[in-house]
Amino acid sequence: MSKNTQNRKRRLNKRKLIRKRILTMLFGVLSLMLLAMFGVIYIKANKSEEYEKSAIKNQMNKVQDKIINPNRGAIFDRNNQALALSTTVFNIALDLRNISQENAEIQQKLMNILSTELNIELSNLMKYIEKNQDGSLKPENDTHWKIIKKKVPYEQGKNLEDILKKEKLKGVYLEEDSKREYPFNTIASHMIGFIMGDTSWGLESYYNSEMLGVPGRIFRTYESDNSISTKDVPPIKGNDIITTIDLTLQQFAEEIVKKTYMQASPKHIPLSTSMLVVNPFTGEILAMAQYPNFNLNDPLNISLLENPEYKAQFDKLSEEDKMKQRNLTWKNFSISDTFEPGSTFKPLVVAAALEEGVISINDTFYCEGYRMVGGHKIRCHKRSGHGQVTVEEALAKSCNMAMIDIANKLGKEKFYKYQKDFGFGEKTGIDLYGEVDASNLMYTLDRLNSVELATSSFGQGFNATALQTIMGFGAVINGGNVMKPYLVSQVVDESGKVIKENKPQIQRKVISSETSELLKNAMISTVGVGGTGKNSLIQGYNLAGKTGTAQQGKREDNIYSLSFAGYLADNPEYLALAVIHKPKDYSDGVISPVPMIREFFLKLINYKAIPPSNPNNVDKEIISKSDEVILKDYSNKRLQDVIRELNSLGLNYQIVGSGGDTVVKHFPIGNTKISKNSEVLLYVDTLDKNKQLQVVPDVLNLSVEEAKKILEKLNFNVIVFEEENQKNEQNTPSTNTNEQLEVNTTEENTNKDKENTKKIKVFEQMPQAGVYIEKGSSIKIKVKKIN
Repeated sequence: MSKNTQNRKRRLNKRKLIRKRILTMLFGVLSLMLLAMFGVIYIKANKSEEYEKSAIKNQMNKVQDKIINPNRGAIFDRNNQALALSTTVFNIALDLRNISQENAEIQQKLMNILSTELNIELSNLMKYIEKNQDGSLKPENDTHWKIIKKKVPYEQGKNLEDILKKEKLKGVYLEEDSKREYPFNTIASHMIGFIMGDTSWGLESYYNSEMLGVPGRIFRTYESDNSISTKDVPPIKGNDIITTIDLTLQQFAEEIVKKTYMQASPKHIPLSTSMLVVNPFTGEILAMAQYPNFNLNDPLNISLLENPEYKAQFDKLSEEDKMKQRNLTWKNFSISDTFEPGSTFKPLVVAAALEEGVISINDTFYCEGYRMVGGHKIRCHKRSGHGQVTVEEALAKSCNMAMIDIANKLGKEKFYKYQKDFGFGEKTGIDLYGEVDASNLMYTLDRLNSVELATSSFGQGFNATALQTIMGFGAVINGGNVMKPYLVSQVVDESGKVIKENKPQIQRKVISSETSELLKNAMISTVGVGGTGKNSLIQGYNLAGKTGTAQQGKREDNIYSLSFAGYLADNPEYLALAVIHKPKDYSDGVISPVPMIREFFLKLINYKAIPPSNPNNVDKEIISKSDEVILKDYSNKRLQDVIRELNSLGLNYQIVGSGGDTVVKHFPIGNTKISKNSEVLLYVDTLDKNKQLQVVPDVLNLSVEEAKKILEKLNFNVIVFEEENQKNEQNTPSTNTNEQLEVNTTEENTNKDKENTKKIKVFEQMPQAGVYIEKGSSIKIKVKKIN
């Protein structure tokens, strides 16, 4: 065989081998394809449902369930004025992954809108979409859900949503949330309380379960037809609670306790000043105030921090010690602190003795200024003695020696029984946590020997809370019934249905109505000439009561608690107890709770228009008709018109909530007689959802010209009012605080006039900044000259 033939044969064999391999490979591929096809057919026939469910489950898991927080139930006063309320707000979140894929122009446009509407620095927003060199988002921003602002007001959030829809911009989500607000900041802070993490106080804590509500939920479910559906379970608002508190009386009490604290000289600054006001016939708490207090919207901000010296010392404390100081401020003095009640206990001793018949109202007692008891000299507060005194005089002059004699006639067994029956040594049962009973600070019967009985007769040697004291005192003047105190009258659901109700409850009958009537009238002399409460005299009214000055702890420490319980004897529907607890370096007459009670009842008489007992001799401090105005009922009236009318009356006002175009209710309520210095609270809403509202800008601390320019540019009418003490310094004179300050802006002004105008700054504006109101509304700005 030739060489060429051999080569040809080799090439032919090689081709055959290649073809064989190709056919083998084709067969293998075809076999694999057939196998895969049969596998798919098998899976489709036998496993399709299982795999489809798995795929749907994976899709569902990509979208997390969302919990929608319910609005917490509100807290109202007895006149349905909101003391605490929850509003719907929004948390604003961005889908940064999707936003980052938009072109730069759209990104810039979106961020500009967010910056303007949410008041966030544009540079901070742009950082969210900054990319690494490889074009990826930074790890902390690589998400579909980045919250950029929390608790955005409802109107503001809706306004943003409308703008984004109009501009067809995507990637922004509004998550519904709830925000707790306290319209009056510090008012009734110890009674209302708060919930902050694991810390809870007051009614917010006691009625938490009633006000909590039920959270809503947005989630995806797998349906029987193999589809996915989104379920939206709306939240259920918590129940509201209606308190027994009268907001106006509460404000009166708050003003008085703060003023008393502040007016005390530095040497005699008290640890605490407080005032309780109750209806002794029902047990309703009408006011519960104390100072120092705290801001309910920011509980860490205690009022003592307003004092620069205190703040400087506070800032040096450790965080643990700072929290201890806050806890002391948060504590409700009226139910959690105890003190020796002193002479406010004396009417109870007299009542018990009269009830038992061991004395009569006409009996007399002799006071030589001291009494030897069990080898101890016990003194009266008047060292020279009161001489011969009747029962009524013993109360008016607060004679200790007479009380010792009366207690001895009563005997320690009956004394102890009545002390317990009046409620001392046990909790009153008020609907607040933190109440103490002080039982460990009272003498047991076996320890109530002659000296202990003597000192106990005038309220020394045992402790009580302010609430125990006022409820026991209340039984003396209400017909003899120890009432159970309460702060909440009703718990109601969203539809107004009453879920729970507290009603007046007699704990026990301790004295007869006849004995009660004798004591009620006997204490009128306490505020007369020569009585210990004479500084509480209000001409034309039978104001009655009893003072108390009691040493606390070791007598050599010279620590006192001062108190005064007062009421109008003709109709003791209001019983008030003022306490100044542990003033430093106390000496008689330096500081007293008596003026506190007088001021409170002056305000009460004006507020309730209580007629005098003697119309021909009425105290000059009772408001004359020229100082009053009848507030109309502005409910469901256009806000713009209401503001205009309130301005014309010279009344101050404040808008509660985020704003609106209609007044839905207001406080004080309609057809109420109020002082011209009163502030009207307007609760507003937007009834016309299509109406465009304008946010009120902040013009505080701006010059008059700057403020007017900003407000008028937004189509607001501007009314300028001059502060009272600046009138005589202005170029344009005024004759009363409600006259408009004319600001001359003509070209003929002198340079001096222009300079003076620039020094006139805005220190108050109504409505306040941040609320949304109708364009064309009036904005009142109050100004004063800044030197």
